[in-house]
Amino acid sequence: MKKGTNPFQIIMIIQDLLDNNSDLDITEPQFKVMVENRYNEIYGVTSKETMAANLREDAIIEHQEDYKLVKLPQDGNKVDIMGAKIENGVVSLIVSQQKGNNASFNSTSFQKTLEKLKEFYDNKKVEQYFDLLPDELNPTLNGLPYSLEVIIGMAIACGQSQTLDSERNIKLFSNGEYLEKMGIHSYDMVDITLWVTNHDKIKNHKYDAVSKCCDFDEIYNKCIEKLNV
Repeated sequence: MKKGTNPFQIIMIIQDLLDNNSDLDITEPQFKVMVENRYNEIYGVTSKETMAANLREDAIIEHQEDYKLVKLPQDGNKVDIMGAKIENGVVSLIVSQQKGNNASFNSTSFQKTLEKLKEFYDNKKVEQYFDLLPDELNPTLNGLPYSLEVIIGMAIACGQSQTLDSERNIKLFSNGEYLEKMGIHSYDMVDITLWVTNHDKIKNHKYDAVSKCCDFDEIYNKCIEKLNV
């Protein structure tokens, strides 16, 4: 199955172009180029937002303060960042699943994430990531016991913290409260976002949505035909 062209967007783009310039000729090749450019812009926003959400994890690690923060591999465990510090002879670990785009508010996806985090906690899967920590913070090497807190961080959201699972103390934190929970006190989400927007991947981002569609020419021609009756 390949990605198809969205006729709704094609029609909306054509109508918008004509509304703003009635002298345009929709049968001209240049008009098609204008539609293609607008189509790429629309779907490029989604692509860039996804990239920004991923880079936000890097930005939070870049701004670490209280915890040593490390990025976790995308291996199906639904966790993104681990923090570690020693408190009272115990390695205090915090592991977050970071959500930062519109898809984060999908209730079905959210429930699946919570189930995976429960499994992560119950099966002590955090131990497979100990080798990502410096030796002095690695419980396997320093011989210290560890404590674990698993959370969900909503980077772009508002509201007070919520307990999602009282048995395992899995909580949900948003925005600045999430940063505080990850040990970041000197920066806010705007600082994090500025780091993201200045990243070369964002500055040089391009997305050719048209080339990813298997039937763009076919759908475009049909739209032109029906709108040019």
